Formats: sequence, C-alpha cells, structure tokens
Amino acid sequence: MPVGQGIWPAFWMLPTDRVYGDWPRSGELDIMEYLGHEPFTTHGTLHFGDPWPNNASVTGSFVNQGKGLNEGFHDYVLEWKENSIKWFVDGYLYNEKKPSDLSGKNWPFNQRFHFLLNMAVGGGWPGNPDGSTVFPQNYQIDYIRVYDLVDQPYIVGAQKVNQGEAGKEYKIENLPTNATTAWTVPEGATITTSSDKSIRVTFGTSSGAVKALVTTPCGTTTLEIAVKAEGALAPSITLEDFDTPGKITRKSSTGVFSDNAPNPGKSSINDSDLCGKYARSSGDQYDVLVYTMSDITDASQFTSGEKKLYVDIHTNAPIGSTILFQLENSNTALANNYPTGRHSRYQATTKKQNEWERIVIPYLDRPDQSVPNGSVNQLIILFAPNSFTNHTYYFDNFQIYARGVSTGVIEDKLNRAINIHPVPTQDELTFTVDGYKMNNLEIFNAIGNLVLKKGNIQSERVTLQVGDLPAGQYSARITTTNQLTTTRKFLKI
Repeated sequence: MPVGQGIWPAFWMLPTDRVYGDWPRSGELDIMEYLGHEPFTTHGTLHFGDPWPNNASVTGSFVNQGKGLNEGFHDYVLEWKENSIKWFVDGYLYNEKKPSDLSGKNWPFNQRFHFLLNMAVGGGWPGNPDGSTVFPQNYQIDYIRVYDLVDQPYIVGAQKVNQGEAGKEYKIENLPTNATTAWTVPEGATITTSSDKSIRVTFGTSSGAVKALVTTPCGTTTLEIAVKAEGALAPSITLEDFDTPGKITRKSSTGVFSDNAPNPGKSSINDSDLCGKYARSSGDQYDVLVYTMSDITDASQFTSGEKKLYVDIHTNAPIGSTILFQLENSNTALANNYPTGRHSRYQATTKKQNEWERIVIPYLDRPDQSVPNGSVNQLIILFAPNSFTNHTYYFDNFQIYARGVSTGVIEDKLNRAINIHPVPTQDELTFTVDGYKMNNLEIFNAIGNLVLKKGNIQSERVTLQVGDLPAGQYSARITTTNQLTTTRKFLKI
C-alpha cells in the first residue's frame, strides 16, 4: 500500500448490467479501501439504496495490530454468497453483511459485477494531500484471483489482549477434516492447550502474530492475526472532578447545567461531596453540552485504544440510555454541517439507574477523516441523543486513562496491601486489600483457564468458596475499582 495524506487506493466492484437502476440502486461492493494517512486500517463497504443524497451504505473496518499495511503485501479476500458477503485480511474474518443489514432496502448483490482498481488523490474522505505527502506513490498488486467458493478456512480470535492475559482462544473455522495445523505465537506467549482446530494462549508482554500453518493434500496455507499485548490502563489526566480546577471549560449547553452540585447518593464508586448535574432538555432531540479543551494533543491515541475516557455517572434515566462523547475541531464543526469537523465519537450505555457507576467510553467511529489528530479543541457530550427525554445526569471523575503510565509505586503499594488466607486452602479463601476496593476477582487454573469469577465486589474484603476446585496451583487476578490489576498465586489442597 502507499502511504500519505490524501492518498486513497481501492479494490472494488460495480454492477455490469445495472439491473436495478443507476448508482447506488444496483449496488457497489468495496473489497478494500484504504486511506494513506491511516496505514493500519482498511475498510470493506456495501453501497445501496436510493439515489444520492438518500443513498445508504454499511461498512466494517480492520485495524492491523502489527506493522502498517504499507509495509508488506497482504491478502484482501471477499467471500461472496447469495445472501452473505464476508471480508478477510490474511485469513482473518473482520466483516460480514447480509440482506438483514440493509434496513429493509433491496439487496442488489445477486447480479454480475466487475472489478475496478484505482488510486485516487484527494477527495472528500481522505482530504487533499498536504506538505507531508510524498510523490510519486505506488499501489502494488501481485495478483487477483477468482475461485469457486468452497468455504475456505479462516482464523478467529482477539486482536488485542492484556499483557499477561491467560486463556485466550484462537481457532480455525471451516478447517478440512484432513488438515493438520502448526501453531506459533508471539515471543513470551505460551500455548496452554492445542489441537489442529484451536489453541489457548497465555500472553507475555510482547505483541506479535498468532499464526496457523494449515496443511492439506492440496497444499499449505498460512492464517494469521497480528495481536497487540497492551499494558494496563491507568489514570493519566483528570479533566473534571468538581473538587479541583478542571482542565476543560464549559462553553454552552442546551439543557441546565449545575456546577458543584451535591452528590445525590454517595457509594463505594463515588463518595465525593460535589459533582456536576445536567438536566436534559426534553424539547431538543439532540441536547448538547459543550466544553473547550487543550489536553488532547493526539486524538489517534483514543481511536487506537492507547487512551480511553472514563467517567462516573448517576442518572434517573432508564438502564441502557446512551451517552455520546464527540471530539471536534471548533473551527470547522458548526451546528448545521455534521460530520464536518467531528474527529471521532465515543459511546457508552448506562447499566444502572439511580446509583453511581464507573463507565468506560468505547470508541464508536470517525465521522470526518480529514480532521487532523492534533487539532481537537472541543468536547461535546450528548445525553440520550435522538430522543426527547428530560432525565437528570450527575457526572464526576471525568478522566483520561493511558497505557504505559508509570504506576510502579502505586502497584507496589497494591501488592503490599493484599492478604490471602488461609494458604494453602481446602474450602474457602479470603482476600483482603487494605486501602483499595476490589471490583473483580478472577481465578485461573495452572493451564490458564478461568475457573471462578466474582464481579462488582466494591469492597476491601471478599471470601470465595473453593472447595469444589481440584487440588493444584491457581492464580488470582485482582482488579480494583480504580483499574489497578495484580496477580497472586495460591495452592489448593
């Protein structure tokens, strides 16, 4: 693949006979689209529906966790059936669409299509080249092959794991009965159980590829997933906690905002005296709370998962209510020009009502790909977007968590605070963590399989009944309410 701002190679298909009419009624099938300023990502898309501007599309994206896609050849594969289309990269299934995904629109992908390959320069999606773009650019294709469909084998499993994570499964779907498989894993990782069809892996600290060398009488195929072993997330920047000066500044709001409101119900999740209170406007379908900010200097760290947003929420809204966070450039994002200026969106749903909960806000999408990663200066919060509700939302401890934050002193204090007794044990085991509240406690056996779990502990002390576990050595992984994690071993007799 080429690389650079404004470079847009594609491998796609258009209808040969246009049975259902002009674009997009007869469909467009994008096998691979790639933006030169995002060299780790490729996209697979279907276009369909009514004529522009009422056309529709559905897409899926693949983010390579190893090297950029510009650093070597990769296999981009489309598997096309009458009522199913699947996209693969290097034997990894990352996207599948069916007629039910088209929201009732006609499925035009049952006619003849033909291939197109091109490399565009500029355009609405990638934006124009800039001073960093180097010319000439090369888009190199080794081959295009068309096969009769025989459900080829493919690999499935996690692309991201935590460092030290145990029991992660990788398996091969559609493996022929006469196939044998040779597995390899990243440096420092170990295979704890193995068969031709699947393995379970305990990871170390290194990222790398999980590979399956599949051999049949017809030949050998390599399937692989680049896996990123991530360090633990830890608090990096507090944007607003209502107890100290915030790093974000409120600019405007549709609903009624109250600064430094009394805590509506202290708990182990949030025992602060003060918090923010927001009464949503029932007369507005999209109620917005706007902040200016300067602490996000590289927004790509949020889309990649290197950094994440966390917040405490207490609301009388129904469980499952949506909260949307949007990173923007205020110079280009106007009230009436969505998606222009909107770098990325992050969406969470509530799991509790009338009590505090700690929420991580997952990445949703990237509405305007042309917004530079270093230009975000505005944060928009939308409580229950696309509704006319009037619920009240309390929020607090709005923080940025980052990987690789130096937490050695904190983790050392956590390790010294843990007490497990009795060890060895026969029937029950009590965990005490002085000064920290536990959130999750997971027990793994000697080969890395999860055998016991207790969640939402919210206490410094918990007792587990372990009498039914076989005798042997086990590992206990403890996660605190402030996202610190440590592991201790114990013996069951």
